[in-house]
Amino acid sequence: MLKLTQLLEFHRIDPTIVHDTWWDRLPHADMLHRLLNEPAGRFTLSEYLQELYPHLGQWQDVTTPEIEPILLMPKEVVQQLLQYAAATVFHETLRQTIDREKLNQALELLGQDAYQFAMHRAAFSPMGIEPAFELAGDSPDDAECMIAVIYAAIIKSLSHLPDSIVSRFILKLPATWYEKAVVYTGKIQVNGPALLQQLQRLTKGSLGQWYALYN
Repeated sequence: MLKLTQLLEFHRIDPTIVHDTWWDRLPHADMLHRLLNEPAGRFTLSEYLQELYPHLGQWQDVTTPEIEPILLMPKEVVQQLLQYAAATVFHETLRQTIDREKLNQALELLGQDAYQFAMHRAAFSPMGIEPAFELAGDSPDDAECMIAVIYAAIIKSLSHLPDSIVSRFILKLPATWYEKAVVYTGKIQVNGPALLQQLQRLTKGSLGQWYALYN
């Protein structure tokens, strides 16, 4: 039942899947937020999004079992997944950080659970041992950029999908994260299938409640 619910919300662009920061960037943001809190206004908002971005209405079911769980996750869970992935891939950097400002930023952006995962368990995760992507240039040393790198890698791993599907995924996450990730997309080489498999394993190991409900 959960899978069907998430699929319907994703397909019709239920406005509740869209992160608040995207509404803030649209004209009449205050009114849009009020409509978002009214069940009767959500259909109007869904139509409004498709008028603004016509490609969102072009639906093609071309997902696979490896990709679908990540696409259909609630926005809060997708955000957690990126936080855990960043903590996993960059756990060595995080463990060696002594700058208090950067440590506080890491705790704020990654969250306590993902940060503790980086400190104690990430070294044993396949994603932490052998990331499925390569980044040209220096590795990021702050949490904001770490999340942006992971986000950029995921976007590139989904690049074979239609824009309408990728855009739905992007709308689930903070707009500022996307703006930062765009900086890295040209600097990353990704093994898409391997990355998606690693993210699925990370979901099962770290976000097991969602994984169990979905499966």
